[in-house]
Amino acid sequence: MLGALRTSVRTMVILVLGVAAAACVAPVRELRPLPPTALASAGMGEIGITYQMPEPDPELDRSLRSMLELAARTCGAGPDKYKVDVRIDLFKRSDDATTTTFVGDRIQLAGQVRFISPQTNDVAADYYIDQLRAARGLIGTLMLAKPEITLARAFAGDICSGILKRQPPPELIQHPEGKRDTTR
Repeated sequence: MLGALRTSVRTMVILVLGVAAAACVAPVRELRPLPPTALASAGMGEIGITYQMPEPDPELDRSLRSMLELAARTCGAGPDKYKVDVRIDLFKRSDDATTTTFVGDRIQLAGQVRFISPQTNDVAADYYIDQLRAARGLIGTLMLAKPEITLARAFAGDICSGILKRQPPPELIQHPEGKRDTTR
């Protein structure tokens, strides 16, 4: 009996650790990172955004441009200005409040971020950001209510912390419990 209990506890611990590890996957993939010597002085210059969707969401475009400009003025203010090309491949909003409340849902924003050398006009660095938020219940419905703003903040924050390795401004910082601040 005691042996079976130990096996059950061990199995539960392994499952919990596996789920926790899966949840901790970094949203930024380095396809071709900036060299450490360039990273120290890298800044964000002109920002271009393209969408690989038939009809880009105008609210997403406004939010993303605003958050990327904030990132450029703060954590992206290094002296060596790279042109930043952002290509959005996916924007998914939650289905509806009823689905989110009872079943659960997710919102997602994914795209490529390239830093273009101002001297050569070549790609100096290449990254892929995949921001995903999942929630359920009444609080989850509220968390997923403004996906354009929530995901734009997270995407820009990832450029600061995941690409430039700098502290994002307070508007783009995560709460201590790991959730992005969507109340501002």
